[in-house]
Amino acid sequence: MNGIVPLHFYIERNARNLQDLLKYLVQNDVSHVWFEITGNSDTVTSQNISDSFNLQVISVIKDKKLLQEILKTDIRGIAVGPEMGIELLRYADTLKNRNITVCLCAGGPDSTITKENEFITSLNEISRSADELKKAGVKNLYFNIHHPNPVIHFNTNKLIKDTYGLKHIISLTPCEKREDSVILNSLSLGSLFYEKIGDAVLLRLPSDKKYTSQNVKGAVELSKKILGSCRLFPRGYTIISCPTCGRCRLDLLKMTEEIDCKLRTLEKNYNQEGKKLEDVGGIAVAVMGCNVNGPGEARSADIGIAGRNNKTGIIFKNGKPFKTLPENKLVDELLIHTKNIIDQKFKAAG
Repeated sequence: MNGIVPLHFYIERNARNLQDLLKYLVQNDVSHVWFEITGNSDTVTSQNISDSFNLQVISVIKDKKLLQEILKTDIRGIAVGPEMGIELLRYADTLKNRNITVCLCAGGPDSTITKENEFITSLNEISRSADELKKAGVKNLYFNIHHPNPVIHFNTNKLIKDTYGLKHIISLTPCEKREDSVILNSLSLGSLFYEKIGDAVLLRLPSDKKYTSQNVKGAVELSKKILGSCRLFPRGYTIISCPTCGRCRLDLLKMTEEIDCKLRTLEKNYNQEGKKLEDVGGIAVAVMGCNVNGPGEARSADIGIAGRNNKTGIIFKNGKPFKTLPENKLVDELLIHTKNIIDQKFKAAG
């Protein structure tokens, strides 16, 4: 995959402080919002979101009776389940003439579809719908298919991609623990992107999470970090860390978490000054367990640290060691030099 993958965000209709959430999403590079439509009032809200914010709205329609009403608005995208396929065909001309984005969905991060026959039935229904809509001239078609089993999830998406050649919107749902989310979702997304599957990423909160400002902000921040790790989204900072081995001389996990926390704070401070690290190429920081391979393996990093014997470590820049310090002073010294490098980048950028 090349380039930047668009980030979508799923909002349930009962989300609180909707206006504030939408402003935040706009400010944080979310390009599309999926909004549940369960009644006529939601249709109006969906249109207002489209009119008032720099966001494209995908209306999630679960009741076929509302399809006609939503298509009377200027909405540019809809998402429907397998049961809506036949109903969509009645409006094929409208979908085609207005080039409305149509996303055919099966399963989901919180789906209860775990029985193979149920999942296959859903896939067959949206496959038939895709065939009929393509014959009717509807071109802006996407799939959003999710199965809780990662192997079935991957194989199903690959089969659909190979069979139909349509675009995919991949779901991403944060886990409870931040680092677990990064690792698990990076692996899942990475395997799909490696097969060139995925034209956008749909972020949604787990079913047990309320749509509070804190939860939404945490989820967006995490998704950007995950996509950044796949080099598919601009990142303010990147942490390069070794997997550790017998030579490791640092409490690498603890130190990496501390550095990540401090870098997030540093990035936030720059953002408050109207400066975005990604606008100057971001910064790569390495946290390596030893100085045998550390600086060499992390030579692509702008700056980093590596452990040594006797509870000391080195700070290196561009793969070259330049300072040795006690372990308990490494992080603070690293942050000082990191900030200096960032300031130099902003100065050079004018």
